[in-house]
Amino acid sequence: MKLGVRAHDYGRHTPAQLAGILKKEGFASAQVALHKAVEGVDKPFPVKREILKNVKQEFQKNSVEIAVLGCYMDLSAGDETVRKDHITNLEAGIRYGKYLGAGMTGTETSYGVLSLEEKRETRKQVWDVIDRLLAVAQEQEICLGIEPVAAHTLYSPKWTKELIRDMNSPWLKIIFDPVNLLTKDKIIDQEELWKECFESFGEKIGVVHLKDCLLSQDGSFVPCSLGKGLMKYDYLFDWLKKNKPDISVLREEITMEHAHEDIAFMKKIFNRP
Repeated sequence: MKLGVRAHDYGRHTPAQLAGILKKEGFASAQVALHKAVEGVDKPFPVKREILKNVKQEFQKNSVEIAVLGCYMDLSAGDETVRKDHITNLEAGIRYGKYLGAGMTGTETSYGVLSLEEKRETRKQVWDVIDRLLAVAQEQEICLGIEPVAAHTLYSPKWTKELIRDMNSPWLKIIFDPVNLLTKDKIIDQEELWKECFESFGEKIGVVHLKDCLLSQDGSFVPCSLGKGLMKYDYLFDWLKKNKPDISVLREEITMEHAHEDIAFMKKIFNRP
């Protein structure tokens, strides 16, 4: 497995600085959201070709793979103008990802927290948008990564399985973030949830997000250092080692205070017998 990170957790830098920092920290891969991680880029679209070229060159020079070009948009937006703008951004992001040699261009399906009724109401809309985006991905010959999140339209292993079936596309991949699918009622029975995930979309997992969390007094999940929270990793990594041994595992929400501790934890769990 490849040790990776979400690049903008290290702040905004020039391409040379950013790639150099990631290499020095020992990362082999990264998720890069250009407007969050790269100086001179203030929004997802448009991005100057000169900047794209510089990012590509510096990451290649430092041997850091861009596993995901992050272009997270709201595919379930109720405002049609907003939704069209987000689709345009993602179509551009797919083309940028191709130019950069990224493993995929990635997005979630929603912003904020949706009720179950809202998820049902926006399902067809999201399916239609993904179908349109996959046509661009096929044209560009780069995968589109979709991240299921319990609070968003694509909220469950079951719906993710159905999306894969309905799209029937080799250009669709799943970004698997276990914490984003974890709900309070599943904390104790995590292994059953992870088993359901792998059975539903395991073959389509293209990259893994790694983080940990604690349950706050108000019932929400709050980030914490790896291994210090609710996450149970053994079943997850046993499956990944057997079925996805070369996959990029990207640490999200890393803090500079605990970065080296988290990196050491990742290496330990990667190498666990």
